[in-house]
Amino acid sequence: MITMKTMLVFCPHSFVDLITNSSSELFVCNSDKTLEAFREFLTKLVEMHQELSGESTAFEDMFQEPWIADKNDYRDYEGYGVMINKGDILLRSADDNSIPWAIVGLIESYIPCQRYHLG
Repeated sequence: MITMKTMLVFCPHSFVDLITNSSSELFVCNSDKTLEAFREFLTKLVEMHQELSGESTAFEDMFQEPWIADKNDYRDYEGYGVMINKGDILLRSADDNSIPWAIVGLIESYIPCQRYHLG
């Protein structure tokens, strides 16, 4: 009699993923949008989320205020392997798991950016 075993293989993003699913996110966006247009786009995403989900989660509950990167930002995130260029628009989650996954997907679909898991 032959016994077959099933093996589960997964590739964690980092060792933190094995310990917890709580995480902060940083989006580094290389966009031709102004900071104001970028903020307006995010506000529309939040409003759409509120309407579709029935939740009253505010912009400030999901995101920190976006900002334009300077040389100090690279140093702040250096330990995370983040690639930042002066002039990039940076967007960080307000807290661990504060950005609904549907919004994460829309940001990644419509804005040229890289998302970094900060643990």
